Amino acid sequence: LVRYPAQNDELTPALRLVQAKMGNRGYYYPAELIKRYYLSIKSKPFVMIKGRVGSGKTSFPRLFAEAIGATSENSRFKRLLVGKNWDDDTHLFGRLDSRGHFIPGPIMLMLKAAKEYPDKPHFFLLDEMDRSPTAEYLRLLLEGINGSQEPFLKREDFGSDITAYREYGSLNFPDNLYFIATINEGLGYFPVPDRVIDSGNVIEMPVVG
Repeated sequence: LVRYPAQNDELTPALRLVQAKMGNRGYYYPAELIKRYYLSIKSKPFVMIKGRVGSGKTSFPRLFAEAIGATSENSRFKRLLVGKNWDDDTHLFGRLDSRGHFIPGPIMLMLKAAKEYPDKPHFFLLDEMDRSPTAEYLRLLLEGINGSQEPFLKREDFGSDITAYREYGSLNFPDNLYFIATINEGLGYFPVPDRVIDSGNVIEMPVVG
């Protein structure tokens, strides 16, 4: 684990306010971690946080988002625990039910929210990304992260559900959406391929002291 200094006076006033708000919730993160995380999400819309179980890698991005006004209550923050052995991306983007109705996945709902409020940042947290092979369920998402402006889903993905197609069929990757993923360190998890790592920035949760 990385050992960051506990004090750092190089934070901007806005980031010092973020640090203070996180501290008011009882969580004290070093300034260097906050700065590195901020610079990571500004340079790429995909940030992976590595750390051991209990290191705070899940609570940190949630508290950061809440400090700048993105919460689950206003639909600007969403945490999703990756399931074990996901074998396709329908868990994220949606599927057709037995009656042919399209059931939107959590990412589609977040894409819609981000489109409706383009001036507000939105955050989607993929918790424990390595519980399943990322190649099986992240292909579409990585295309958007890597710059594709095509809609995530095609017309045939909606079957005969014209209403859902009109609502979700044009959604692509917006500028105000940030994907955060946590990666565990230890046995029992799938390795994350280099092409996934190369699509974003990686930071490690520190040992404070």
